Amino acid sequence: MITGIDSGSPPDIRGLSRGDVLVSINQEAVRSPEDAANKLRQLSKSPQKSALLLLNRRGVTQYVGVKLSKDEG
Repeated sequence: MITGIDSGSPPDIRGLSRGDVLVSINQEAVRSPEDAANKLRQLSKSPQKSALLLLNRRGVTQYVGVKLSKDEG
């Protein structure tokens, strides 16, 4: 579950919000907050620099794409 978003960050701009549940990153299941942070850190260091997130927001599942920088994750 997302517990906070930095104002003005790519996730904030894309509409992610506190309470959203992160189900998967690039179609790989997220098993814990640490797992999500590790996956995002790895992606931010890769040439891809983006992630496709599957979120559950109040019972509605949706995909959201975000761009990452080296400092995110």
